[in-house]
Amino acid sequence: MTLRVWVRDAVDFTRTVSGNRADRSSKLPLGPELITVWNAQVMAMPRWGQPRFLADLHERMRDPRMPPEMVDAMRTLSQRRLELFANDGRAVGEWSVVMEVGEWRMRCDARVPNARPGTGCR
Repeated sequence: MTLRVWVRDAVDFTRTVSGNRADRSSKLPLGPELITVWNAQVMAMPRWGQPRFLADLHERMRDPRMPPEMVDAMRTLSQRRLELFANDGRAVGEWSVVMEVGEWRMRCDARVPNARPGTGCR
């Protein structure tokens, strides 16, 4: 549920940034970037202890070849996640975007550190 709320808000934001007021059947924008931002922040949490992913994300955002709209979107996604879900330590594992009841929906499993092998999400 948490990621779903964040993704919905992120999709609304990216449509606004791009000026694309597309209908709900349009392709979900920024799929991999959504996951990258979420997981980079999660991995930097003490329970995961891997801050290098967040450092890599910040480095990518400083790259002059990165489109300014993408940098703005990633910055806003980062800020929004910290405001709403700073204590959610679940990382996104496998994910996909599927058409369901006439809408694109993101499906994913959540991962926690030290989960028993084969349990997938918690």
